[in-house]
Amino acid sequence: MQTHGRADCEIMIPAYRADHDLCAEAFIAGTADGWTAAPLSAEGKASRFRGHVWSVGECMFTDVQLGAFAFKVEERHFQNQGPYALFERTITGTTYGVNGGEDYRLAQDSIHLNGQRKARDLITKSIRVQEAVIPKAALGLQVGEAIKDQMLWPRSSTVRLLFAEWTSLYHGLVRGEKLVAKSALDRLISLLKIALGADPEREDVRAQARDALRRQICRFIEQHLSSPALSVEMLLHKFGVSRASLFRMFSEFGGVRAYIMERRTFRAVLDIWNADGARGSIQAASERYGFSSAPNFNRAVKRLLGDSR
Repeated sequence: MQTHGRADCEIMIPAYRADHDLCAEAFIAGTADGWTAAPLSAEGKASRFRGHVWSVGECMFTDVQLGAFAFKVEERHFQNQGPYALFERTITGTTYGVNGGEDYRLAQDSIHLNGQRKARDLITKSIRVQEAVIPKAALGLQVGEAIKDQMLWPRSSTVRLLFAEWTSLYHGLVRGEKLVAKSALDRLISLLKIALGADPEREDVRAQARDALRRQICRFIEQHLSSPALSVEMLLHKFGVSRASLFRMFSEFGGVRAYIMERRTFRAVLDIWNADGARGSIQAASERYGFSSAPNFNRAVKRLLGDSR
């Protein structure tokens, strides 16, 4: 690893930057080893991939903007992940999906350790995502060791410090700095190691219980999306929570009704994509998930995908 010294004895590591602006076809061809992808065009806008990639020592950092795409990761893609751990932080936009059979939503308030060993179907809205690719060995993991998916939330002081270090490092890279302090990189990696090994019992117990209940409710919703009986009242009865508590759990979506609508829209779009243009697939998918008319379904899709430039 090449390093440079400064007068204050700080060790600096070169950051080699590459810029990309790819059409959908070039992006799909260049990333085919990792997934199967297809563009989803909303309002006639073409999906593109734009971003920056920095090589810093043995690590890689990316800051990319991606239009509306559908992704499918299958078992045949797992072997292509290599001896690295992938951390993702969404800056703007949302990724929706099904990850290992469970609902998946990568939003702006977490860092996601992508375990890369689960089959998944994903749809991206217009998003900006930062990714850190770290050697497993630097995290104290064996090269061949399987990694479990984890979400790191800024609840503990360690993860809040992690967010601050992440933000600081990317601020310098995006601003065009060509050198990264080795101490800054070491701090980031150390905080990732601590966060991944943190004992969940040290977190707020009530928050952990609330999160566990929310995951159960999300799983139940996912299993009943095509059922006309799925409703707020069904969830209240099934899980014994108050209406106010249920709303608070899904307040980031505008309430549980909005969350259910989002998931139904995602599933319908996914079914249409998997049907590969079969005649009648749009009507069948929209009716399967309870959309009363084509205009209602079109409005829901536009809300989900937004402007896909």
